Amino acid sequence: MPEIGREFENEVFQNLQQQFDVRIQQSYSSYVFQAADEGKTGMEATLGAATRGLVDMNVLASEVKICFPPSMNVVHLYRER
Repeated sequence: MPEIGREFENEVFQNLQQQFDVRIQQSYSSYVFQAADEGKTGMEATLGAATRGLVDMNVLASEVKICFPPSMNVVHLYRER
């Protein structure tokens, strides 16, 4: 039985990695295009996108992390992406 649980946890972990990658890429692209439309510089766009990423990570740490077992450090996983 423990082997099945570990396989499930690995599958969830891989899925989270993929979903984090998609969310980060979409969020970054969306903000950079919005910033360009507003006439902001590349540096301002990059800093704004990074700020959005930090806000996402803070929400993850304060509200979502508790939904996962400690062995699945989702905040660390997000930060690595």
